[in-house]
Amino acid sequence: MLQQLKPLVNWLTEWQRAREQNPGQMLLLVGLLLVVIQISPYWYPTRDGAEYVSVARSIGTEAEFLNYGSPRTKIPPVYPLAISPAWWTGERPWLVVSSIQSLWGLAFLAGCWWWFRRLIPDHAVLLTGITCANASLWYYYARTLKEVLFLALLMATVWAMHRLVEAVDAAEKRSSRRIVGWGLLATTFFTALCLTRYPAIVLSGGLGLMLMQQAWRRKRGWWRPILIPLLVSLIPALALFVYLKWDHEMAAIHGHGTYAAAWQEAGRSFFSRFNESLIRRTEDFGRILLPGMFKSYGNEASWIDWNMLIYVPTIIVVFYGCWILFWERDDMLVGMFPFYLLLYLAWPYQQGSRFAIAVVPLAFACYWTGCQRLLRFGPGFLTVLFMLHLGVASCYWLFVDRPRAAEEHQYWSQVDELAARIPPEVLDEPSQIGVQRIPASLHSMLQVGLDYRVYSFKDHPTFYPEAAWMIQRTRYTKPAEFELIHSTGQFDLLKRTKPGGQLPPLPK
Repeated sequence: MLQQLKPLVNWLTEWQRAREQNPGQMLLLVGLLLVVIQISPYWYPTRDGAEYVSVARSIGTEAEFLNYGSPRTKIPPVYPLAISPAWWTGERPWLVVSSIQSLWGLAFLAGCWWWFRRLIPDHAVLLTGITCANASLWYYYARTLKEVLFLALLMATVWAMHRLVEAVDAAEKRSSRRIVGWGLLATTFFTALCLTRYPAIVLSGGLGLMLMQQAWRRKRGWWRPILIPLLVSLIPALALFVYLKWDHEMAAIHGHGTYAAAWQEAGRSFFSRFNESLIRRTEDFGRILLPGMFKSYGNEASWIDWNMLIYVPTIIVVFYGCWILFWERDDMLVGMFPFYLLLYLAWPYQQGSRFAIAVVPLAFACYWTGCQRLLRFGPGFLTVLFMLHLGVASCYWLFVDRPRAAEEHQYWSQVDELAARIPPEVLDEPSQIGVQRIPASLHSMLQVGLDYRVYSFKDHPTFYPEAAWMIQRTRYTKPAEFELIHSTGQFDLLKRTKPGGQLPPLPK
């Protein structure tokens, strides 16, 4: 059997070697894919994406930082600021937004190529291709979410920090200007990174750990692991502190909670919370690393799940690979991994694979190193992994994600029809409109179309007696407390005529 497979293994290895020797073809292919899948006239609706759109539109049209008209934004400022110029061109500038995001995708591709060449030069092209041709990455990349901008800024920050360390290492008499220049660039990128995703501040820990490792190995001064991270992190940490302090003040005035409040509301004992988070983070990394698994996870956090049969061995391989890379390479992204993981182990919620996507190049670098060293896999494995990831991502985009976006795009006419029947004075007051079991995409589109926070009775059942307006599917029974104002054929707009009442049960 092994003899029969040997020609195939040899072909896969040769194919991988040919790609590494001529990287331009592979990088061009992946770059074109990142542009083709991104640029689109459609908006891919999500709840968080709607909030980013609201803030970005507020910045672009009114030069104000508002989320559904409220100064309590809840979200980091850099991403909505970065896409806000799109609203100079119109009310629904999805083609412009997607074009902007495609540039970040290409910047991320370039950053991956640079980083993999530095860390694992023999397999840099295939690892870059696998990282960028990933179904989970494509899923978040297509949406108005901060993931791809964060990844582009992360690679830029790591690059600038490494150049700063190299300038310090040069120790030339005339190198002070270079040190200051690279230091300012690294600080600028790092500040933008932290204000895109707050946990990025742990990169300073990765930088310090890398410099400590260098000081121990090469007998360099111990001032470097302390002074360099401190100076580079001072402005980002201060900016993050000021912004979060302001955000908490706005939350106290306008409501809608904070991350700290959400963490406290999780309740349960420390062990229970840690156990659930460990399960969720194991799922996160398994979902991005294994082809075809990015939608596979348990509804309840449990180790007794079929997915865990492959996710647990996968995360063991990742940890082993990270350990090898840490001892054999000097890299701050590798050094950051334990700090990043510990931070997210304190967050016991399932949020897709977004936490793992934020470090997707690192995840694949550790996974490949672990497979190579622990499982003795050869280069042909990378070829198979790339082809599988590319096939899965392409099929999902072609047959699921893109057609769904085109279908959901048709909801805009109904959003406009419903919005035209809601009096403008209603939108001047918060907490007036609720929705009953409408599609999640329509819910997000309504919030964008109205620029108004619309509450779901499913998530906020106690809101029903307070709601003055209600939108539900036409097939549902009209509650006695409401009258029909308008029907689009699929959805009804209802106005309250009597106080109180209880939400009627849905038809079986």
